[in-house]
Amino acid sequence: MKTTCMVYVGQSYVPKNRLENAIQEYLKLNDRKLLSGNEIAEFKKAILDQISAFNDKYSRCTPVRASWIKNHENKQPADEILSLGGSLICNLYLYQINN
Repeated sequence: MKTTCMVYVGQSYVPKNRLENAIQEYLKLNDRKLLSGNEIAEFKKAILDQISAFNDKYSRCTPVRASWIKNHENKQPADEILSLGGSLICNLYLYQINN
């Protein structure tokens, strides 16, 4: 059975600088996107690569450290969450869809 996920952008906060604004706008472009199979791993890598590119482009801003966190305790509403190193930019969730 092929795994399918939906990308969901939750709360968005007011960005403090150009870097946070660029990341927020990029993440919002992916809201409500459906991914399946290999697309999930590729999507997660692309997000991290793009955030790294934004860090390089806006080098005068404090870099944002991004990583994916698996939800093992089901205390959060999603299966995976994008952690942005303490920055309050927006919340990005991956929800696994059961077919």
